[in-house]
Amino acid sequence: MHANLVISHPLLPLYSTTNNRGIISIWSYESDSRKSIHDYCIEPINKESMNKTKLIKKIKFNSYGNEFLTIDDIGNLSLFNFTHDKDNKLPINNISNILNKGAKDAIFLNNSGIIATTTSKNSQNISSTILWDFLLPSGNNSIGEIELGGNIINSISSNSSILIANDKPGNISFIDIRKMNVISSFQAHLDEIKSLKISERENFLITYGKGNLNKQE
Repeated sequence: MHANLVISHPLLPLYSTTNNRGIISIWSYESDSRKSIHDYCIEPINKESMNKTKLIKKIKFNSYGNEFLTIDDIGNLSLFNFTHDKDNKLPINNISNILNKGAKDAIFLNNSGIIATTTSKNSQNISSTILWDFLLPSGNNSIGEIELGGNIINSISSNSSILIANDKPGNISFIDIRKMNVISSFQAHLDEIKSLKISERENFLITYGKGNLNKQE
């Protein structure tokens, strides 16, 4: 099995992998079978699509494990139901046409069904962070936006804020999602942050950038 990404299901003894054809496969930790349990596709499989490379750069489950999202290498975001229904393996929402700005990262927020996406600066030197509610009618899904983004996003549920990394290289900004404004920001590294992790108690975070770790209370 060749995989580009590997991520565990948050509740079940399952994990998912992706390949370079835009397919997400679900496997069981409890089985040594070489056959996946389920396969999902970011677009319908046909002769034309099988000849295209479609790399999935991000895959994330919500905390219940009943939905997951993917972001491909050109920033299209797709939302899936995690289901055992063999006939329902395409996205329930593909928001690339709505977003159309090249998502770099995304998260599910606080079991609420709301998704936050972030983008890096585009050709007009604009980046953004957007909140989406897909229970609303199509075309009215965006419920908040701020012109500040990056390529890493994470959430702090205890104070209703999200963290954006690399709005400028090595910088972290805290955004209040109720008002969609910047609470504070600081320089964590001199160069681009590669990854960011918040502790379970949400009292400190660890960042990694070009070979060094940084812990912030």
